[in-house]
Amino acid sequence: MRFTELLADGGEFRFATDHAALARWTLWHLQAEPRLHWLAKGPSDWREQPEDWPETRYEQKARAAGRRPIFLRYERLPRSDADNTPPKIA
Repeated sequence: MRFTELLADGGEFRFATDHAALARWTLWHLQAEPRLHWLAKGPSDWREQPEDWPETRYEQKARAAGRRPIFLRYERLPRSDADNTPPKIA
């Protein structure tokens, strides 16, 4: 089961990291998921922490070490009738 099946229509998936390679890997996979829509409209959307995003102690440590976090926000697109069909059991 994919996590997108657990996320409600219109639900938001948030991911943050200060590790550039992990950010690229995650972005590549999330962009390949047709049920998700990236909410970024410009560079500040992934470079600046959203106001309602709580800062973690890991983020504090990364900033203290001079690393800048990357913030990714995706919205779960509405399900179609095909998405609501129960899977066939072989």
